[in-house]
Amino acid sequence: MEMINRREDTQEVIKDNNGENFNKDIADSKYKRIRSVISELAFIVGILVLNSIVYVLTGYGIPCVFRLVTGFKCPGCGLTHAYLELFKGNIHGAMEYNIMSVTMMPVLGLFLFYKGIILLKTGEVKIKKWENVFLIICAIIIVVFFVYRNIPELLNHPIFKMIISKK
Repeated sequence: MEMINRREDTQEVIKDNNGENFNKDIADSKYKRIRSVISELAFIVGILVLNSIVYVLTGYGIPCVFRLVTGFKCPGCGLTHAYLELFKGNIHGAMEYNIMSVTMMPVLGLFLFYKGIILLKTGEVKIKKWENVFLIICAIIIVVFFVYRNIPELLNHPIFKMIISKK
């Protein structure tokens, strides 16, 4: 690439190999976005792989702090077991651990993939109205799932029994 000795709005203009001008600041920011997305994705994948390796070797996964404190299953309880079952090709087994592993998580994963592509192409991080509606619907589904999966624990919870016995 050959440098041109002119400035346009304090941004450096460079000629690429085809002789076309492009803005170096825009190219640099896109490169930084790509690097940022890849490094964050690598970090998340690394944690998931490490968690899976520890589970396979020891039989112990990461305990759910919410469940340890409250006794209730959070919407994510069982996802590690479910994804390990999916890696084995056992969809039914994955659904038994956590049905969200084969329903909501792929949908949310595709949404995050879509947002990543938009971020890389345009640098836009603003959430559109339809995306807000989509995320609110997902949150409602997750809350309903949380309540539904905890009805047996709720009915047997000491606080619930105490409330029932006072009436």
